[in-house]
Amino acid sequence: MAIRGSLAEAGLPDVLQLLALGQKTGCLSVARAGDFGSIYFVNGRVAHASLVNRRDKLGEQLLRAGSVDAADLSAALAEQVADPSRRLGELLIRRGAVDPAALVRQARLQVEEAVLELFTWTQGTFSFEPEVRVDLPVTPLSIDPSALLLEGARRADERARIAHHVPGRDSVFAPAADAPRDAAGALDAERVVPLLVAREIELSPGELRVLPTIDGRRDVAQLADAAGVVEFDAMRALFALADAGLVVRVGATTPPDPRAGAKLDEHRNLGVAFYRASLFDEAVREFKRVLELSPTDGHARFHLGLVALRRGRWAEAAGSLGEAAALPGAPAVVFHALAVARRELGALGDAHEALDEAERRGLPVDARVQALRVSLHLRAGNADAADVLMRAGVGADAESRARPAAWYHYAALSAARAGDAARAGELLEAGHAAHPRAAALLANLAALRLHEGRAEDALRHAEAALAEDATLAPAHKTAGDAHYRAGRFADAAACYERAVAIAPAAGADAWLRLGNVRLRQGDRDAAAVAWRRALEVDPQHAIARGNLAALGREVPA
Repeated sequence: MAIRGSLAEAGLPDVLQLLALGQKTGCLSVARAGDFGSIYFVNGRVAHASLVNRRDKLGEQLLRAGSVDAADLSAALAEQVADPSRRLGELLIRRGAVDPAALVRQARLQVEEAVLELFTWTQGTFSFEPEVRVDLPVTPLSIDPSALLLEGARRADERARIAHHVPGRDSVFAPAADAPRDAAGALDAERVVPLLVAREIELSPGELRVLPTIDGRRDVAQLADAAGVVEFDAMRALFALADAGLVVRVGATTPPDPRAGAKLDEHRNLGVAFYRASLFDEAVREFKRVLELSPTDGHARFHLGLVALRRGRWAEAAGSLGEAAALPGAPAVVFHALAVARRELGALGDAHEALDEAERRGLPVDARVQALRVSLHLRAGNADAADVLMRAGVGADAESRARPAAWYHYAALSAARAGDAARAGELLEAGHAAHPRAAALLANLAALRLHEGRAEDALRHAEAALAEDATLAPAHKTAGDAHYRAGRFADAAACYERAVAIAPAAGADAWLRLGNVRLRQGDRDAAAVAWRRALEVDPQHAIARGNLAALGREVPA
């Protein structure tokens, strides 16, 4: 189940500890103004972490450590430019240019530093999405969160002390007036070290590398880059030197006003990151900023449509996706998404047309597309056409791919509408095996088990579905029916109330059962109210009409 919150209310170390103790797998996304970071977990251990809009220094760090040759690094970087989907580490290993152990050490250091940097964020929001996995490097990492928590606590204490001299990563330091300088005006490390020894100040080898880079122009982040160390080591070195009177803070860097292209890239990157983390308000804000800079940006309009789809705002989604589809060269995926929006609006003919256009533009006819076609036939009441299409298969190329949960959902629904309950059950079981945490499939299994008379199995599946998505009204209704059959009427009423609260216009039977429970509890007025609500949803609901008449209440015409 997704977890969301504010960093002002729950610190990131506490969230990390919670996910570690729960042995969770998924992505923890953290956002604040202008920044975004992600931490990926596998069984409660950290597998990867990154910060958006922060330069990846893996190649530079490997080069400084002597772990890779400059020529090999340049060649690998050129390959990566040609194919951005390839990871630098993978390319270096394939070329035999780096020891895999050295690569893992450096990758681990970067992941640890990313997590520790995120620990310092006290404003913003976080969101955990279960079962989201990262495309891991050649050798996946598995870092114990407890070690990161201990190091984070230690650094927090030390940062509080360091902040007296080094308030932030944008701080700029210069050699003090009487400090030894080299010919370029930077701090002369050879003459400074004896002064530090005389004052009993010890610096680590990494911190010592910072000394000759202090020139009055670079900030903390730039010093760390130049010295090949992490920013925390640069801050520690500056604190020690400032405390000894050897350097002075002369100001802070001001980011240059980026060009429009750089702004577009930044807003796009943040928008996509926010979208993937289900931080939709933030994603919309970034994509609207893209459109302010470039009104014909199809990428932004497409993602605004996707956000609207995720929120269930079908008309808004169709509008944004229609605008994206009207732009020259719109890709096939835009028309596929437009077909989904039009389906939800009930414009089934227009949805078929959009899907046809997507296929003309090269959309592979795979299980995902087949599921959408079948759903359109089912919505139109063409159960036979849906069943024929589903049985026809999706082609050898698509058969080799993992079918999405939606395919199993619509395949089972198609079989059920065709009267083949056994096949529907087999498809749901197969879907559940392939996607054990798919809430919709769990809800469908619950309904099937209830139909088979297995109320307790139905309740178990319904509760599992709600653990993944508590907004599934059908799962609440099925859980209520299971409790109702077992005579647990108070539990049943609570489930029905949740179902109709989520979808008041979609549950005539839930209102009916809720009225039945209220009558059993002796509340005739509440029963009548519930049955009237059932008739608002389905004016021809015979049982609700009969119940009202038997109660001696007015039956709506």
